Amino acid sequence: MPDPTVVGSGVGIGDDVAAALDAACGAFWRFSCSVYGRPGIAEILLALQDEADADVNLVLLCLWLGLYGKPLDAAGLAAAVRAAEPVQAGVLRPLRAARRGLKALGGPASLYRDARELELAVEQIAQRVLLGVLPPGTVPAATAEAAAACAPADTAYAAVNLAVYAAHLQVDESRMEPLLDAGRKTFRLSDD
Repeated sequence: MPDPTVVGSGVGIGDDVAAALDAACGAFWRFSCSVYGRPGIAEILLALQDEADADVNLVLLCLWLGLYGKPLDAAGLAAAVRAAEPVQAGVLRPLRAARRGLKALGGPASLYRDARELELAVEQIAQRVLLGVLPPGTVPAATAEAAAACAPADTAYAAVNLAVYAAHLQVDESRMEPLLDAGRKTFRLSDD
């Protein structure tokens, strides 16, 4: 039986809501890839993942929502963490371990690439799950107009969102600071 709390499950979601979610998912994915690709950011995110068991998608969600002026409080974060955990524990962590194992063993490059592509596809699904559990009005419109309505240097909500997640992870929030500038720069480019 489909789960009505999971967006895309076919229960309780109209075409307009599905289209808006699709647009938001696409915008969030493009933003995530752009931020991740900025110099030094992948290393910061992977260190948080490996050392603090951070969910990189949650870090990026905190940043993305904040740059759209959307706060994510402890309760909203807790809901996102609960929604993400089955995907992380059941699929992403094992895939990541397998991909890293292939690399360590010197497995065929094509098999490693396939594992990486599968992991990225599941990361996109994980992002959709995260967006699907957010309260109504939290997911940004993901349009150029919405981006233009936000001040380019306004990272206040993003800083608060990242601080909430840092507290959840029990890490110093200063580890998240480099993400703010990268996110701000990406944000201004991703919706133009």
